[in-house]
Amino acid sequence: MPKSQLKFDPSFNMSSMTDIVFLLLIFFMLTSNFVTPSAVDVNLPSSQLGGATMPKLNITIKDDKFYYGSKEVTLQQLEDDLRASREQSTDKEIVLHVDKITPIQQIIQVMDVGGKIGLKVQLAVKKD
Repeated sequence: MPKSQLKFDPSFNMSSMTDIVFLLLIFFMLTSNFVTPSAVDVNLPSSQLGGATMPKLNITIKDDKFYYGSKEVTLQQLEDDLRASREQSTDKEIVLHVDKITPIQQIIQVMDVGGKIGLKVQLAVKKD
């Protein structure tokens, strides 16, 4: 064989590698949103229509204690923290994670605080 027919092109095409990287990036961005956002473990009430929610402002009530994220706060501190978060962020929703046996009065107190600030309050449930 003549030597001129055995030449190889040394360049490497990166387009297929770029496609794979973008697909992995999209996969991890989408699946990272399905992580349970509550830092405090509570026994949520169940509902047939319940579903996963993914907001950034999470409040948990367990054993007569209020938690903003994973930090334990009083009701007044919760209001102050929510006001500060509202001014810094565009989030207009909070999700309330409560234990099944939580008194309704405590839920109403948090809903009142959210209403004063102009936030929509959602109650987290687990799907049956």
